[in-house]
Amino acid sequence: MNYKKLLDHCEKRARVSDNFSSLQTELVLLRMEIRCTMQRYLSIRDEIRDLERRQKKLKDSGITVSLLAPWTEKRKNDLQNFHRCLVACGELVMSALDIWQECGATLKDLCNFCNRKDYEDVRRMVEKYSETKFSDIMFVHNLDYPVSDRHEWLEDTVDAPFTHAVKEFMLDRMINTPEGHKASDEAMKAVFPDLWENALVRQVDEDGSEYFTDREGNRIDIESSR
Repeated sequence: MNYKKLLDHCEKRARVSDNFSSLQTELVLLRMEIRCTMQRYLSIRDEIRDLERRQKKLKDSGITVSLLAPWTEKRKNDLQNFHRCLVACGELVMSALDIWQECGATLKDLCNFCNRKDYEDVRRMVEKYSETKFSDIMFVHNLDYPVSDRHEWLEDTVDAPFTHAVKEFMLDRMINTPEGHKASDEAMKAVFPDLWENALVRQVDEDGSEYFTDREGNRIDIESSR
């Protein structure tokens, strides 16, 4: 499957679709794309873990295999590419879900789309926490994560494609944007005030150099903090 071509198609269609049925079709395509991407992502992740275990065992035995390290780095690069695809899909999913809602989709439609049979439970849960936008509901409540699979780690299943993509997008924003840094810092201050007193926050300057700041905003370079 040409993942980039499918992703580009979904993005173009999601931006021009303006009715219920066409948006639902785009969401189906996105779900298929994310599921396939997640399958490849998990496969490469497991391969990297196996390669690293093999390298450690060989190193402990005094054996060096020169091809293993370059291949491991290549697979890590492949993994990062699939991660970028998940992040991009997450942004599209959030936009498409909210536009679908604006076109008349109801919470029951969303539950049906996510194969949730417990609509009344979902409705009460959403009302309790006051989320109204479909994208927020998906992010907070993992709506397409099957209840029957919740004995497994979310990170190890391909059966929650929208949850995966949306969470990767939000995590990327939190880590890689100034707005995300600010929001995560404020959340940490509110939830863990005692911990925040002595916390250092990692920052990246315009030159790409990493440094820390303390709670007063004073810069602490990484080298000087060691």
